[in-house]
Amino acid sequence: TALREMGLPFISRCPDTFGAVAEVKAAAWAADNWETVGTVAERRNAASYWASEHAAIIGETTYRFIVYRSSALDNRKATTLDREIAQARDTLTQAAQALHRQTFQCEADAQTAAAAFQQRPEQQWFQPMPPTIAERTERVSQGRGRPRKDAPVRTIWTVSASIGADDGHRRHAEWERRSTFALITTLPRETWDARAVLQEYKGQVVCERKFHFMKDPLFINALFLKTPKRLEALGYVVLMAALLYSLLERRLRDRAVPIPSPSRRVWTRPTAHELFRHLRALQVTPQPDGSRTVSLPEPFHATFWAFLKVLRLPERYFTEPPPPAHSS
Repeated sequence: TALREMGLPFISRCPDTFGAVAEVKAAAWAADNWETVGTVAERRNAASYWASEHAAIIGETTYRFIVYRSSALDNRKATTLDREIAQARDTLTQAAQALHRQTFQCEADAQTAAAAFQQRPEQQWFQPMPPTIAERTERVSQGRGRPRKDAPVRTIWTVSASIGADDGHRRHAEWERRSTFALITTLPRETWDARAVLQEYKGQVVCERKFHFMKDPLFINALFLKTPKRLEALGYVVLMAALLYSLLERRLRDRAVPIPSPSRRVWTRPTAHELFRHLRALQVTPQPDGSRTVSLPEPFHATFWAFLKVLRLPERYFTEPPPPAHSS
């Protein structure tokens, strides 16, 4: 609400704990009018998506919700759900066997135990099957051996419970809930369709990936700064390094030029990590006449020159020192 009042557009995944999410998911499946979004990732075997748009109220504000189905979630969630149902049946079977071994001194206790068995959370996956309560008499044993014929008799009750068949409707409803997720946004539908919203949401993590190294103990533990000003300065250095890293990667990918790999593959979307990995093998060798040449292991030649061509970097950047800076 605060973001909306400030006029800041946002996209966020809305947690399932919100009642509005259950509402829009139910509406999406009831309408069954899914818009094909297709794939948004460029990797092989990328998941396909379908979308359904709805509006729901949180607090006193109406928001735009987009419910997405994912082919990856469809298969993965179905497998997980079937495994959970099988585990629930095993748990109930063991509980039913333990219940049958019990004896109760009155019918009320047996009924209480039967009701408790029916109320177990695992029962939600199965069709109801009420337990049966049986009454029988037995002679009271007063020691070892066979009971005497004139031994006193007592009445006991036992409970026999069975597990019903799988509840297909309950399973399907749960699968529908799990195989979808809802995004909430204030972006207008006219300029931001379901595909654009999903791409923007998934693209938000890109800016965070460049800072993963900041959590690496090998990087952090090597730094020691005495003053807050130096720490702030380091922050700016890291930001500039991440910016240059991102610009290099963007230029590598924008031209969409295939780059040969030493492993006999071809990169169509190379990363800056691959670029720097190959630059580590580079050596600048001074010559007797004072000039410098670039030396590389033979397998890296084609890759290195392809990188320079795509980035439009001349070889002299590696062999000639920069001119001295002139003070004003």
